[in-house]
Amino acid sequence: MPRARSTERESYRNLIRTNYTLATLGIVLLVIIFALYLSADYSRNRNAENERLRLIATTSAARFESLVNNMLVTMRFLDQWIHDNPDRDPRMDPEFIRLVDIYRSQTGRRIDIRMVTDAGGIYYLPATSKEPRADISDREYYLESKKLRPDSLYFANPVESRVTGKWGIPITYRVRNNNFGIFLLLGAIEFEVLEEVLAPSEVLPEFSVGILRSDKTLIYRAPYDSLLVGTKFEARARSGEVGIVDIYNPERNRRLATYQALNDFTLGIVISESWPAVRNGWLASLSIKAAVTAAMIVLYAFLSFRMIAAQKRNNDIQKKLQTAARYDTLTGLKNRGYFFERFGDELDRAQRYRVPLVFMILDIDHFKVLNDSCGHPEGDAVLKRIASIIDAGIRGSDISGRVGGEEFALILSDVDLAHAIAVAERIRERVTTIRVAGWNASVSIGAVAWKGPEESLTDLYKRADDALYRAKAEGRNRVIALTE
Repeated sequence: MPRARSTERESYRNLIRTNYTLATLGIVLLVIIFALYLSADYSRNRNAENERLRLIATTSAARFESLVNNMLVTMRFLDQWIHDNPDRDPRMDPEFIRLVDIYRSQTGRRIDIRMVTDAGGIYYLPATSKEPRADISDREYYLESKKLRPDSLYFANPVESRVTGKWGIPITYRVRNNNFGIFLLLGAIEFEVLEEVLAPSEVLPEFSVGILRSDKTLIYRAPYDSLLVGTKFEARARSGEVGIVDIYNPERNRRLATYQALNDFTLGIVISESWPAVRNGWLASLSIKAAVTAAMIVLYAFLSFRMIAAQKRNNDIQKKLQTAARYDTLTGLKNRGYFFERFGDELDRAQRYRVPLVFMILDIDHFKVLNDSCGHPEGDAVLKRIASIIDAGIRGSDISGRVGGEEFALILSDVDLAHAIAVAERIRERVTTIRVAGWNASVSIGAVAWKGPEESLTDLYKRADDALYRAKAEGRNRVIALTE
């Protein structure tokens, strides 16, 4: 009996030791899993936050670049006007003032264009006299612009206007020599306009937005900080990179920041947020997740949920990518690649079932004139309206696409050429109702019927292109159909 009890006690001890061992291994396993999870979760959160910063920077840069591009196009147009009209004083000329007013209207009168003479006198347009409104010959942007070549932009340090009293960033454009001593066209962008463009409500106040010049000078920041604006940052800034930087204003302030260079200008957009705030947010999240690790099943359920959510996000992204790969983002019509993919399918179908098919190419007449005179936003609006007219003018079984900048293509199956010409004429007539600032829209259309299996897609396209060429040559705003 004692031996039996001893054996039982030994078995019990073994069971206890086994349970302890299993419990210890379980705790160690939980610690390892939790440590691995924390490492992965930190990387994921950091990557997500980095991507979030990059997205905001890319969006802000695109907005600002569009604004400056529009200003540059306008200034070049005004410079050409001054060059073409050497005996007309642009400060008071009604035609010139009207061109400036068009630009003001396009920007919602948020951005103004002024003139600066060789002597440093500034004029607001229209000028009421030949005396300047103020002398800005001591301004940094005036002095730096002396170094510019004609047809060049300079982005200056922010200044307070001596006329309006408002703060803004002067953007100067040096014009060619002229009879009236006009030296610069000055684009005045006030801080409130910059904040609207670069830092809308969804960005502020969580993030700060800045404009960094090529010489590493910060020329704008929202929220505005007088201690930072105008200072130089020596940190290397590569477009798209995200990192932690130390800023002293005057106390040390660590920030998570990214830089997005503008494609066409020597500027970049800086987006940053408080690094301690980001870190504290992650620590708060960590404390919640630490409690979850108390039970393995909760951890498994959590990980499974995250995996399913990630898979769903991935599926959603795949669907969006597939749509983006097939359709033109501006007009909603099929893009060139997907259109020609469907074109080949329709030719195979026409050959298999022996049905007629008509192919048409449509091109907007004098579209460049609209873009040059009214700007690309107006051009984009016209493209969308014409795409809507095309889409409304064809059947659901027909295929339409945007195959070039201002070029569209149509495939009409199971119809003869006469029916297709009637469709094309209806589209052409509806397009002529579009008018933008003196520009009247019209389209030239080339149409051809498929000859049969002996004619390839390339040959069919070439015949339609020849028809379009004839429509252009014969005066535009017409439909030309070729039978040969």
